[in-house]
Amino acid sequence: MVKVAKSVPKGPRRPRRFSVVSNFIRRIDIETAFDRPNVVRYAGCVHDKDFETATHGHAFAEFKDGRTVDQVKDFFDKPVIVTPLVGKSGDTTSFARAVRYLTHEHQSQQALGKYHYPDTDVFVSEGFDWRTEVNALTARENNTARPNVRQIRLDVMHGRMTARDVRERHPDVYLDRGPELRRLEEDFHEYCRARLQEQHLLEAAAGLPITVLS
Repeated sequence: MVKVAKSVPKGPRRPRRFSVVSNFIRRIDIETAFDRPNVVRYAGCVHDKDFETATHGHAFAEFKDGRTVDQVKDFFDKPVIVTPLVGKSGDTTSFARAVRYLTHEHQSQQALGKYHYPDTDVFVSEGFDWRTEVNALTARENNTARPNVRQIRLDVMHGRMTARDVRERHPDVYLDRGPELRRLEEDFHEYCRARLQEQHLLEAAAGLPITVLS
């Protein structure tokens, strides 16, 4: 009689890297969840300047050993969306590629007009030099992130950035368009003054207290 080996049902897939996103989590939630001995490294950022999108937290984490999606969810006491972070076989830069998304610096994100979050908004596990890894990835791709100049001009025009902000974050853009950016910033201030004057006239006509901005 020939014995037939019984197939053993496979359990849930247990990858080591995960993406976490939620409108309910902030920095303290991510740090509390991932500051533990079995986490090799993690990086997170709270996106609070995305256009027409509620504030939400992003995080990427790598564990020493495999975990299930449900196990990672259990690290949080708030609703989160957890997705395994699976790169191509042999790709040693997949984690850096994920972390790069936190700043929206890649040209694919800038082309969509997304806000470019500064490095200071990114928080990571102790010893994780994420910027060096991201820069190495970008150099390897020969794909230097190019800022969305139109979006920068719009941000200055609407007061979301100042000319000084552009000088610090995008020096090449400032070199090319410094005078224009300063004019746009002054135009924004003039616009605000005009709107405030209109508000004063309306308040005076209605017998209301005059609004004073501190």
